[in-house]
Parts: sequence; structure tokens; C-alpha cells
Amino acid sequence: PPILGPRFFMYEGPEFIPNATAIRAISQSLARHSDLNGRMMWFAELFVYWELRSHPQRTHDPSAASLFVVPALPHVDPGSVDRVAAALALEPAWLRRRGADHLV
Repeated sequence: PPILGPRFFMYEGPEFIPNATAIRAISQSLARHSDLNGRMMWFAELFVYWELRSHPQRTHDPSAASLFVVPALPHVDPGSVDRVAAALALEPAWLRRRGADHLV
């Protein structure tokens, strides 16, 4: 089927992608939350991340994208903020519009 609507690029790499350690930390945090609302916050973020990975509007070509998704879970791995910021500072797509077309 034809691709309709804007395409998005989602960054990959160790600086961006929630790794196995982060996923384990989320799982452990889920186990500690006694209230449903606390657990739902974590589930929603993971759900969006996993759905975007295989979304038909996703492109692996940054030049074909009009929106850029930065997958980050800073509340799970606070150190990821510095890694993501350093990596984005080198990305041509980020520099082109100073991140105005990026979504974290």
C-alpha cells in the first residue's frame, strides 16, 4: 500500500535505544508500583516505543523524514540525557533545524 502522510525517522544506537538494562529497570520499577496509575505510565512509554519501531510511516532514511523521534527513557537511566544530547549535537538532521522537528 502507498505511504500516506508524514514519514518519521527514529534514531537507533546505544545512545538512543532503551537497552536490555533499561528494560529490566522498567520491569523492576513496575513490580515496585503498587498502584495501577504508576504502572500505566511505564507501560504507555514502552508501548509507544515498541509500536513506533515497526510503524509503516517510519523511514530508515533521515532525508525522507519530516519528523525525528528520539527514543529515550531518562527517568529510567538519568545518564542517558547526556549521551543523547552529545549524540544529537553531531547529527546533521538535528543541526539543520536545531531540533525543532525532533520529538523526545
